[in-house]
Amino acid sequence: EAGRRNLLGLRFPPKYGGRGLRWEDEIVAIGRTANTASLNADGLGIKLGEHGEVHVNASLQTTIPHIYAIGDVIRGAGLAHQAMAEAELVVEALQGAQVDATSLIVPACIYTHPEVATVGLSEEQMRAETDAVIVGEFPLRASGRAVTCNEVEGWVKIVGDKRTGKLRGVHIYASHASELISEATLAIAQGLTIDQYVKQVHPHPTISEALGEAGWVALNKPLHVPRIQRKRLRK
Repeated sequence: EAGRRNLLGLRFPPKYGGRGLRWEDEIVAIGRTANTASLNADGLGIKLGEHGEVHVNASLQTTIPHIYAIGDVIRGAGLAHQAMAEAELVVEALQGAQVDATSLIVPACIYTHPEVATVGLSEEQMRAETDAVIVGEFPLRASGRAVTCNEVEGWVKIVGDKRTGKLRGVHIYASHASELISEATLAIAQGLTIDQYVKQVHPHPTISEALGEAGWVALNKPLHVPRIQRKRLRK
């Protein structure tokens, strides 16, 4: 009992189940820095940032135009799939194409259980831009496939721009979230509106249906959750 008093813990808000978790230890990751100390960047004339990251332009060129940099050594999330996409752009640039790395829409995933996956803007980032924000949340406990798989912990959240109707962010907390985020990435990259997105047919029964369901909630047309319970539209 004395040992239990030293446990760390948290309790989720009621809308996320209200249950608590306790654990003995935790590791806090506060970030990473680029490992560029051995590159002799100053001697080459390549500009570095205050954390050692290599400065690049939209074409991924350093301050020496024929030297490019990608991945963990430049400013960004430091994700393997982002580095791969940047490498492909550099190959195109070397062949004479005009490329723009700032146009990449890059999802991020955390491989916990359930998983976390996110792409685009968060609700907080959207509200920093405008008050015209549309938000829709769909709980997995309302998903038939999640119930039959006994994987009801989690939700899907969609963030949109009320002025244009466009989908601006998708956030998933669910089993296999990393497998679900790609379609949302494509939708944002193609500039789809939420109305266009929800009209894409998802197979039934699947967890992927939750993406469309969250969109219907954002449009104030929920199909399988009460209108007030999961709808949040702020003018």
